[in-house]
Amino acid sequence: MEIDTFDENESASESDSSEEESTANYNTSTTDEEKHGSSVPLYVLPPNENIYSSDISHNEHLLSLCAFSTKNNLSGTAFCQLMKLINIHLPEKNVCETNVNRLKEKFGFGGNFIKYYDYCDICGALFPEDKTQSFCATPHCKGKRYVDDELKGRGKNFFVSGDLRLQLKEILENSENWEQVMTSFRRENVKDGMHDILDGKKYQELKKKCKKFTVTLTMFTDGVSLFKSSKIALWPVYLVINELRPQSRFVKKNMVLWGLWQGQGKPKMNTFFFPFVKEMIDLYHIGLTVETSTGQQKIYVIVSTMTMDLQARAGVFNMTQHNGLYSCIFCEEPGLVVKVGKGHTRCFPYREEKPKCRSSISIEQNVLSAIEAKKPVYGFFGRSIIKHLPFIDFHESCTVDYMHGFLLGITKKLLSLWIAGSSYQKPYFIGHNLKDIDKILKNIKVPYLIHRIPRKIENNLNHWKASEFRSFLLFYALPCLQDFLPGNYLEHFACLIEATFLLLQEKITPRDIKRAELLLDTFYKCSKPLYGDAICGLNVHNISHIIKLVEDWGPLWTFSCFSFESFNGEISKSIHGKGNVSGEVYWAVHSEKIIENEVKQLTDGKVKQLLQNILRHNRISSNDNYEIGDQCYVMKPLVKVLNIEESLKEQISDLLNTTVDHLQTLSFFKAAKIRRNNFVFYSQSCGKVKQRNSYTVLLHKEYKACDIVQIQYFLQIKEKRKTFAVGNGFMRVAKVLHGRVPSIQKIELRSEDSLSTFADNVGGNFKVRLPKRYITTLDGSWECALLEVSFIPELEAPTRPRCYPAAAAAATSAKAAAAGAFVFRHPFTMIVSGPTSCGKTHFMKDMLQQHKDCVVLVQKELIGFIKGWQPLYEEIQRKCFHALNSFVEFLLISKGTIFSIPTFEHDPIR
Repeated sequence: MEIDTFDENESASESDSSEEESTANYNTSTTDEEKHGSSVPLYVLPPNENIYSSDISHNEHLLSLCAFSTKNNLSGTAFCQLMKLINIHLPEKNVCETNVNRLKEKFGFGGNFIKYYDYCDICGALFPEDKTQSFCATPHCKGKRYVDDELKGRGKNFFVSGDLRLQLKEILENSENWEQVMTSFRRENVKDGMHDILDGKKYQELKKKCKKFTVTLTMFTDGVSLFKSSKIALWPVYLVINELRPQSRFVKKNMVLWGLWQGQGKPKMNTFFFPFVKEMIDLYHIGLTVETSTGQQKIYVIVSTMTMDLQARAGVFNMTQHNGLYSCIFCEEPGLVVKVGKGHTRCFPYREEKPKCRSSISIEQNVLSAIEAKKPVYGFFGRSIIKHLPFIDFHESCTVDYMHGFLLGITKKLLSLWIAGSSYQKPYFIGHNLKDIDKILKNIKVPYLIHRIPRKIENNLNHWKASEFRSFLLFYALPCLQDFLPGNYLEHFACLIEATFLLLQEKITPRDIKRAELLLDTFYKCSKPLYGDAICGLNVHNISHIIKLVEDWGPLWTFSCFSFESFNGEISKSIHGKGNVSGEVYWAVHSEKIIENEVKQLTDGKVKQLLQNILRHNRISSNDNYEIGDQCYVMKPLVKVLNIEESLKEQISDLLNTTVDHLQTLSFFKAAKIRRNNFVFYSQSCGKVKQRNSYTVLLHKEYKACDIVQIQYFLQIKEKRKTFAVGNGFMRVAKVLHGRVPSIQKIELRSEDSLSTFADNVGGNFKVRLPKRYITTLDGSWECALLEVSFIPELEAPTRPRCYPAAAAAATSAKAAAAGAFVFRHPFTMIVSGPTSCGKTHFMKDMLQQHKDCVVLVQKELIGFIKGWQPLYEEIQRKCFHALNSFVEFLLISKGTIFSIPTFEHDPIR
């Protein structure tokens, strides 16, 4: 470590005589340092040597403090102590800030950013802004505003809201975000399928009714438990801009936190949302002026959709709870009370004749009747302030969240029934097989794309996260349960699996919609005969409405609560106090946006690089990386290879159009993993990770045999700047459930050469398809393993490619017929390979695809034209010449066959 020092004479003059002698001894070292032009090493500095020497600006200093505090979730006290600690390292007279509140004000987080609303705890009325009014103005109400007296000014009951206009301006004035919004305004309706909320029927109808340049929002609210030792909860209200691309839409910095209610129980929703409705009415009728690169632009803002769980929905819409009479927001199904155990519950049985759907007129009549009768009418207790939002209809604007409904609701309920001791006499009881199922589940090895490794069901089911139920539903369930759950119950559950998969795809065709509708109808219809009335709760009933919601608002992931719940977790980490935590939460949200915008304005240098590393959400860093090719890096120095197998030399020479003798003059190096286009590619030589497998690749061509390659290591030719992945190849075969879940198919491993030991394996090998949108990380990035090029012959020149995420898993088990190794591939096909005694069969795949229906050329064909398929080469060159500019940059070599994985010059769109 090296540091700069002040002039020694100045240091010596400030020390006593003994210190002068010590300093004199260091003068020789300093003279040597001056001769060599390098800094003084730390270990030769005297104890009294001044350490202050800095060339960063005051603004960079403040940005660094804020970035460090925000990234590490420092409490206010810790932040203040950090500033004081830095201050004592500086000269006595300096311009550095030591007051946390003043520092926050410099970044726009002043007293006007958060607004407090006091309300009466008796009648729920808001107190006026005039702080001198201490008592509720509602007739016959004796509610007090303050806890003790007016002089203390401490509100008894309050909630807060953030500056909505400022937050929207910060997001929309970002150049990248604004370009995405403008692109959505110019976007034409897609006719080949449904890709996003922008393709929804109701969304398009809404845009026709609205003013030009209207931005739509999705709203979410839910309770967050603050402390384990108390019942105090936090109720945030989040908003996301639908016109942003999905990769940007659900990123923390692009989410709006409108309000926070803190207290015991649930908020008084009409009181809580009254200021919000008022602001939204102004934002639509008056608008918001945004500063863009082309000048000022006035936009208008409305709420188009709302997503929340059943408990929050009942409060927001002033309805009965999910177990009450007429609790469905979409239809007038009353439900049926049935006996369950020692108690009773309300179920919503399947009906051949569908219940009457609600309408705006019927809802208004029900509300008026409820107010007059002073009792609930068709599920409504009275008015909801949300009704006054522009263009809002309860029965159309409210959606069903599949995270709470399908995963935490239906999947968790079924799993609980299958293993519950009270079900031991039921035909679906599999509790006695639970240890065997857990053994299969625990032996599944997932890639780094799936953040949570599988946990046992026993003693853990109530602690599973929603993402774990998602993985179980889509990937693990059929291979784990196929030998234990009776066939009719397995096929019934398979209906839910396949329908969920279809509705989570990025591109949903009309055929997918029809197929999913039949599957969900079958699941709902058969639920009662298989499990009884009690299973048909409101979550199961909502299945009958999910298809219409997808047609109206796009795939399930567009109105999923996953991103919002992740945001809840993020703000929970920022809470340190035990009192009013709203200030901490809003600072954590606001500071990241401000810091990122400020960092962009800095000139390149060590401060900007440090801040970018601090703010980086993923673990991939360009520091200490070694470039070995165009956009191709290794994280560690390469190891030189002296001897290469003759079979590899022949393949490489053919691929590079050279001779084997010429290869003798080239330098070969080996790497365990590489980074390309911000994605990490692993090989089997990465021996540290034991519980995951991220080194097996699925080489895919639609509707044809799949080749599976296990990458052993990466090989780089220094002079050619070419990178190869060397591995062993496998082949896939057969199927799993006949007529159900085509996304999961049983396969057999056929091996050659050194892999012949795998040929004797029997039992469960599976090919599994994964919907593209399954994995969305908190920062919105998409991850993948290896890239494959998709060409579109109709296009004259392909535009920037889309990178679709992938995931994989593998398993070994004593019960070979029930185990499987899984490879997940987005968006249409995913592979699962099978159980083996040595546990080395693992799979992964990713696809680089161009927009719509494309022609995917399998690697053998690509290598074919390299070897001399001139007609195919000319056809591709004529129609896809742009892609050929960087063709054959990343190569995969499998024993016996050469596979070419071409890449593009530019990073894939993430």
